[in-house]
Amino acid sequence: MELSKIIVFFIFSQAAFSSTVIKKNIQKLRQIETKQVFSNLRYISKDGKVTIYQNENGDLYLSKNYKIKIIHQSEKYTKYDITEGVNGHLIIKKDDTYYSHINPAKSKDLYTLEVDNLK
Repeated sequence: MELSKIIVFFIFSQAAFSSTVIKKNIQKLRQIETKQVFSNLRYISKDGKVTIYQNENGDLYLSKNYKIKIIHQSEKYTKYDITEGVNGHLIIKKDDTYYSHINPAKSKDLYTLEVDNLK
């Protein structure tokens, strides 16, 4: 019986310690402020000046210096994933069948975009 009390105490003490650490780390995170719907956001630069977002009909837009430019047009229900590479390049992965054909091995279109040279 004493062993079970020790185990329960250990579990609760670990939970309390980890929640304290998580609270301290969350306070260090930077808050994101944007005018876009958060679920449509695909990329925000570190300085917050460049935003890439997607609308519901499958188009991908870039917002920079208060100007909006369309990056790519596609079919409805297309999903874009954007990863930041080196030297200001972004890797854009386009999945046309994200909601209709779930298969991790299916092929996707890849594009690169250099954000610094966009006007």
